[in-house]
Amino acid sequence: MEIKLKHVGYTYSLNSPLEFTALQDINLAFPTGKFTAVVGKTGSGKSTLIKLLNGLELPTTGEVTVGDQVITNRTKAKQLKQVRKNVGMVFQFPENQLFAETVLKDVMFGPLNFGKSENEAKELAEKWLAEVGIQASLFEQSPFELSGGQMRRVALAGVLACEPEVLVLDEPSAGLDPAGNQNLMQLLKKLQTERGMTIIMVTHSMENVAEFADQVLVMKNGKVIADETPRELFSDSQSLVELPEASQFYLKLMKSRQFNNELPITKNELIKTLVKQFGQKGDQYE
Repeated sequence: MEIKLKHVGYTYSLNSPLEFTALQDINLAFPTGKFTAVVGKTGSGKSTLIKLLNGLELPTTGEVTVGDQVITNRTKAKQLKQVRKNVGMVFQFPENQLFAETVLKDVMFGPLNFGKSENEAKELAEKWLAEVGIQASLFEQSPFELSGGQMRRVALAGVLACEPEVLVLDEPSAGLDPAGNQNLMQLLKKLQTERGMTIIMVTHSMENVAEFADQVLVMKNGKVIADETPRELFSDSQSLVELPEASQFYLKLMKSRQFNNELPITKNELIKTLVKQFGQKGDQYE
């Protein structure tokens, strides 16, 4: 399911002394089945942008098209139910969304709300809890007794159980340790590659962008100032964002040397580049 924005603007507290324009004339498309990262400094408009994608906010100007449904500032709340089913939203620290007395009931809530029967909702909840790595022995446990990483997976399962075609996430790895981050990101990539799900993720982690994203949107002052692949973005000598750690390390290492290799942007690429360059020609640097 493709999402398009045409001349979209968003202003908070319109026509009041607190009026603030968060987005200005946004024109872009999120391709079906792709993993798009949205990056930029705090206040650049990232979170406002993703709230428009499932109708949590309506554009002040312009239109957002989700599949065959067009959302404008005149769209009524009752017209957004299908959009919110198709576009699942996972907020930063999604474990704060948990509320039910058991893990299973929490994940069943979404499907029940979208009209599934009790049995259908239970089947979907069990399916997606297993998919995100939650063992059946935890289904009847309180979600608040789980570890932070487990709580985040339960919250994600609650969104996935509604079977969205698009998954939108706001800083999904915030607060996770490196292992937790890697596990979560690999799960998201699996949803994209094996199930064809469109993934849209706001993040500050350039490492996650380099390793997992197909497309990167860079935002500044409410505008999209770049729409590129990670390699295009990071290979630019005047990059608009901080480079991933692997790229920074390689550039520091090669500061006084000539190199013709493509700039590595992930740790695996860095290792392969160094092995190739120093393993075969290491003696010339001694």
